Amino acid sequence: MNNCNDKSKTENKEPAPNDNNNDNNITSSYIIAARISSVGFEMIVTVLFGVWLDYLFGSVVIFTVLGAIFGVIIAFLQLMKFAAQYP
Repeated sequence: MNNCNDKSKTENKEPAPNDNNNDNNITSSYIIAARISSVGFEMIVTVLFGVWLDYLFGSVVIFTVLGAIFGVIIAFLQLMKFAAQYP
């Protein structure tokens, strides 16, 4: 009869909350946010580089437009790589 009581006590216990799981979720959220913000950074840097080249060579907006196009292409490729990792 004791065996039956002991068995029911162990079955009714709830598992303790896992704090490590919460820490891992927060860490992975920061990693995702950093990767997404790096995409925006890549676009801004390429446009600013194009503006600097326009200023350096005295051209109108040729390098700025090329920098913007190049930045969008790089950002798109990075987003596709990122999306492939998190289905």
